[in-house]
Amino acid sequence: MATQTKRPHINVPIKMIFTDAGVSYFISHNKKINKYKLSDNNEEYGIQLVDFSPSTVQRMMLLGYLSKIEVGLSNVVEKRKDVIDFTKLISYAMLYRQFDTSVYEELVTSELVRQWNRHNMRNPIDFKTPIKHEYLNKVLAKNRDVVQDVRSQILRPIYNNIRTNHGLLPDEKNIQAFLCEKYLNNMNPLTWFILTAYKDSDAYIDMIKRIQHKLNEYMRRAPIPEYLGLMLIELLITLNSQIDPNVKTYDDDDDNNIYLLWKFNQKRPIQGDRAKMQLNISNQRTEFELMKNSINDRTNKNVGEKSLKDFYSESGDAGMGNLGLYYLSYLSDACRKVNIQFDSFVNRIPRFEQTVVNISMLF
Repeated sequence: MATQTKRPHINVPIKMIFTDAGVSYFISHNKKINKYKLSDNNEEYGIQLVDFSPSTVQRMMLLGYLSKIEVGLSNVVEKRKDVIDFTKLISYAMLYRQFDTSVYEELVTSELVRQWNRHNMRNPIDFKTPIKHEYLNKVLAKNRDVVQDVRSQILRPIYNNIRTNHGLLPDEKNIQAFLCEKYLNNMNPLTWFILTAYKDSDAYIDMIKRIQHKLNEYMRRAPIPEYLGLMLIELLITLNSQIDPNVKTYDDDDDNNIYLLWKFNQKRPIQGDRAKMQLNISNQRTEFELMKNSINDRTNKNVGEKSLKDFYSESGDAGMGNLGLYYLSYLSDACRKVNIQFDSFVNRIPRFEQTVVNISMLF
């Protein structure tokens, strides 16, 4: 049912910082890595790209190879679409990761795994069971017809609901079907292995229903990346409008004046694990510092840490727009409805003479 046109490349300068697993992978494949100083003033190992495939970056995130990604922007308006698309790429990766975690939690507590553990006492399945991707993928490849049948059983009623939803336009139906497939594509191979091993048993039918329930739940979360992208670009455009081109940066050798630094927690083999994404937006131009200082003067309180909503509301003639506040409120409400914890605040770092807008999402 699903067809979706994907952008083959995104053109923004990024630094991808590796986890220990990422460093080991690149070194073992004789790939060169470098040490970079980031906008949070930490020096870490990674690689730098300008024109890249979105699917490659997303795959590296899902494999646990990336701990941070930094984007440096000198022209926000020119890169508007790239920034929105990149924000969506990262956010969807976190949703895919959390969906897999949620489904695996259902699997571990299911009758399917209880049956497996009774008959395979030397190789029980629990939250700490290592996922042998290469071996399991080979097994699944030999049983691709069974895997496809299981996949169809999961998707059939959901596709039917999408198809008969008269509130959706044809393109919207197509996108929803595409996202359903993306969620399933990122379920770990051990889940698929157990499903195929016990196909058509009573416990199997129950597990299929659990997965369908989770898939419907995560489809309701699917608009969040779009809302985040819109809020972010409005915030960046507003911040960028405050920059005086005649004011020097703190680092004359660096012409990028707005930095976006994404940070990701690492997946843990425990029940209740949740994917967390943090985004720090920093502007090292003096003009932005002067604007923030004027907020301090008017409010007579320290901006050391305050909510982004307050930062918008108190800006007044400093130039923070109502549209950004609207997107912020809309995103906050949308996250609350689907049990995503959303927080945002502004932080002053006196040591580095820097102001950072902080956004965090716990999926």
